[in-house]
Amino acid sequence: MSDRTSLTRAPRHPWRKRAGPTRARVARRGAPFVVLVLPAAWVLVEWWRGWFLTGFPWLSLGYSQTDTWLAGLAPVGGVPLVSLSLLAGAGALLVLAQERGAARAVAPPMTAIL
Repeated sequence: MSDRTSLTRAPRHPWRKRAGPTRARVARRGAPFVVLVLPAAWVLVEWWRGWFLTGFPWLSLGYSQTDTWLAGLAPVGGVPLVSLSLLAGAGALLVLAQERGAARAVAPPMTAIL
């Protein structure tokens, strides 16, 4: 092969092989898992990272919402509540886009509870 041919081929990334099974595993668990459990786990990891590593919560998702209506949740539950509501809303949008039937009908009420 010439050098030109090797430059035009895109390298294969190993993460692409793992993305399909991971997506299928998450989809099997259903809407409550995507809307409630994954966001709660994310917020727990954000809290732990801020507590364990230097005591300062670097780059939490809640800080990105200072100029939106979600900032109104900050006085009630702080940055973790803002992050949780942001991620639950994203999970509900994912469920609405990918699911069919009863699982799709469950996403908006679960988000409204938060």
